[in-house]
Order: sequence, then C-alpha cells, then structure tokens
Amino acid sequence: MKELGCDNWSEFKELLSSELYDGQPATRKKFLFRGHGSSDWQLAPSFDRVFVDFEGGERDQLEDDLLENFKKECESEPELRDLLDDEAATLALAQHYGLPTRLLDWTESPYVAAFFAFQGHFQDSMFGKRMGKTVAIWVLDPSSYIWSRKRGVQLLAPASWDNERLRKQAGWFTLSRTPQRNLVEYVTAFDDAGGALRMITIPSSEARVAIPDLDLMGVNHSTLFSDLEGKARSSVTRTLLSFGRQRDGLTEEVVARVIPEAAAKHISDVKRHDSFQGPELGSRHDIGAKDSGGEPPEKR
Repeated sequence: MKELGCDNWSEFKELLSSELYDGQPATRKKFLFRGHGSSDWQLAPSFDRVFVDFEGGERDQLEDDLLENFKKECESEPELRDLLDDEAATLALAQHYGLPTRLLDWTESPYVAAFFAFQGHFQDSMFGKRMGKTVAIWVLDPSSYIWSRKRGVQLLAPASWDNERLRKQAGWFTLSRTPQRNLVEYVTAFDDAGGALRMITIPSSEARVAIPDLDLMGVNHSTLFSDLEGKARSSVTRTLLSFGRQRDGLTEEVVARVIPEAAAKHISDVKRHDSFQGPELGSRHDIGAKDSGGEPPEKR
C-alpha cells in the first residue's frame, strides 16, 4: 500500500492533480475517498471496531443475528417492507440508525473527505484531545480487481432509499465479507494490489487553513447536512475558527460561554454518540473523519 505525505494543505491539492489525475481534469468515480482525523486510526468498519473479542463462527453468527434482529424490529414499519428485501439497502439503513455493520463509507470528493478529517481533528483539539500529528485521506481505486464480492470486499453504489445526506456527500460503501478486520490487512494480502488503496497524510495543524478554504468551496456542515443539525455544527466550526485565531486552545467552559446552548448541547451529544461507534456516511455519523469522542473507535 502506497503512503504519500503532504507538508501542507496547498501541497495536498497539488498532489491530487499530479498524482491521482495526471494533470488532467478530475472526474467523479475515478477514485473514492475517506477522511480520518488521525492517520493512526485503522480503516475498519464499525462492526469490526466494536466487536473485537469475537472470532470465527461466533463472529459470523453475531453479524447475521444483528441484521436479522434489526429486520424483525422493522417489520412493523410498512414503508420499509420492500427495502428489507434488499440486503445492501437494509445494511445502509441499519447503519444510518446506529447498528454496527461491515459497511465503510466513502465519497467521490476528496474535499468532502478532507473536510471530515480536519473537522473532527479541529473540534476535538479545541477540547484538549490529541488525535495525532497528521490526518489521513484514504484513496481507493474502484477499478482494481480486488474490490469485488468474489474477492471479499465489494463496492456498493449509493442506496436507493431516500437518504439526502448520502447524496449530498456523494457517498459509496465498501462491504467487507472477509476474515480481515480492516482494509489495509485485506489489501496487503494481495501481491498485485498495486494502487488499489493509498493513504495521504497532512499535518493536523493545517486544519485552520483547510477548513476556511473548504468553506469557500461550499464544503461545510450546512451544505453536507440539510437540517438544523448541519447549521448548528457549521456555527460551531465558524465560532471555533474565529476564537482559534486568538488563542491556541479552548476549554469546554469557554465554549459554553461563546456558543449558543443548543450548539453546545449538540457537541456533548455528538461526543457521547461517537464514544460508542465510528462514523458512517450519510448518517448521524459522517464520512470518515468524525471518528472522535474519547479514544478513536478505530483503535478498539
């Protein structure tokens, strides 16, 4: 697996053009991207992060039982009956509402991935959490033969059910069906995987350059989330950016004084939610980078 390091945000943007697109105009679906707030975090689905103590057949049975029990719970919802016949759509729906699955979410946009990588680092670093020196933008090449159901990890197009966040974030999924617990282990099992998976690292300190730049591109919580939650989180980001120019760090007590109560409550809710599970695209979690709240769930 190839690792590429960038010294700053500008170098990352230049690398996208030179390394991935060979100086040609970028096109959608040529690559998929996922952002992590720390390059130390594993590229692992929520199921594999949460249920680390289960092995072999017991682990397989647990995965099956989780989905079957979710489907039984949904039988009383008539509008879901047709959807529940579609395994991929059912998994996406289950994950959307917090069920650990072996789906991992990706986006067609490197800038959406970068936003979530830096956003997760930026907000948590303001509360004194240290998430590593570098963020990571993972790059997946969909044309590689290893991304197939036959090989063990398949790509899934956006779910057909109504998920506005998924559409806004240009989302895709990988669905793992292998014994490996993360995608790096899966890729390294192939001698000829080539550029199927790459990792680009950027210093976390570039958040204060990247987040305003992404905001000017129209990549922010308000555009990626169409509801009031997105507006609240965007307000939090802009407030922290403003105060971050004046001092190196903020305590939660300071934030409580400068951010409206509703937004401050949201931060607390998000941190509690994320302490159990990592992010999943188009859901209450986000693509990649909001894997925050205490110890990163990827390390569990």
